[in-house]
Amino acid sequence: IAKAARSAAMLSGAPYTLNGVEYQISFTKDDGDGLMQVKAAFELGLASTNIHFENGTIMPITAAEFSAFAAWFVARRNEFFV
Repeated sequence: IAKAARSAAMLSGAPYTLNGVEYQISFTKDDGDGLMQVKAAFELGLASTNIHFENGTIMPITAAEFSAFAAWFVARRNEFFV
């Protein structure tokens, strides 16, 4: 039951505000994997993209905005494991 509750909470996620818009961000394994793919793309010179989350949220983001979002995402996702 605890594992199912954690999975549901990770999928439900938490709100993140970017450019005045609030996005509901999920924290699943697939979301974490996607974050790493976006990080690599920005490191290779991509200027902007849309991040698709498992809960259905699509958030447009630029390379300049990514570091702050990634730090928030990692901290919030880590709450499920400590």
